Amino acid sequence: MSKPFRVVIVENERLARKELQTMLSNYSEIEVVGEAKNIDQAVTLIQRENPDVVFLDIHMPGKSGFDLLDRIAVTFKIIFVTAFDRYAIRAFEVNALDYLLKPITKEKLDRAIKRLPNPVMDPLYDHLEYNDRIFLSINDHARFVEISTIQTISAEGEYTRIHQCSGETISIRRSLKQWESCLPNKHFVRIHRSTLINLSYVERVEPWFNYSYRVYLKGSKDPFTLSRRYAKKLKDRF
Repeated sequence: MSKPFRVVIVENERLARKELQTMLSNYSEIEVVGEAKNIDQAVTLIQRENPDVVFLDIHMPGKSGFDLLDRIAVTFKIIFVTAFDRYAIRAFEVNALDYLLKPITKEKLDRAIKRLPNPVMDPLYDHLEYNDRIFLSINDHARFVEISTIQTISAEGEYTRIHQCSGETISIRRSLKQWESCLPNKHFVRIHRSTLINLSYVERVEPWFNYSYRVYLKGSKDPFTLSRRYAKKLKDRF
């Protein structure tokens, strides 16, 4: 038998921690190595125990579960625990192993535990909304990115690079086709085989040579090429 997954529970409510620990005790593949009732305790505990999995409550007094992700290198799988309804947590599903909606049922916990040996860390979903946030694992850190802040996404081999309006860029292993299928098509359009843009940031479009165009985005010094193939699609949007 393989070693059990070392688990840390981060939950501010004592009874909720106890209930989750009791439920987890029924799984031979799980070993709970510690509990934390707040983010400060969680940082210390995770650094000491180096767990495989963290059950992370989202809504806690003072600091949310998201604050933990800004303070520590994420080298573990995350299972969110939340009282938010399903609509509110759509944006949290990307790159998190799973989420458990309170009250936690045995069926939901079974689903999460079964995914531990072979997690699908990048599930695809129908469509993101413009005001959604996506949860991305980047190297050994994790963070949330607001869809509305993405200016462009460009292909780089097996990776794509996200360019945000702040000037920050993020490289992630995901194809441009995958992005195109889930981003809101009212806002995002492909202008080149290797480039998606956010129409909200388009400043102007100018003719260039060979029936192609140059697209200028707000805050971007260099224009982007709009190929002849995709020109009609962009024109239809305007």
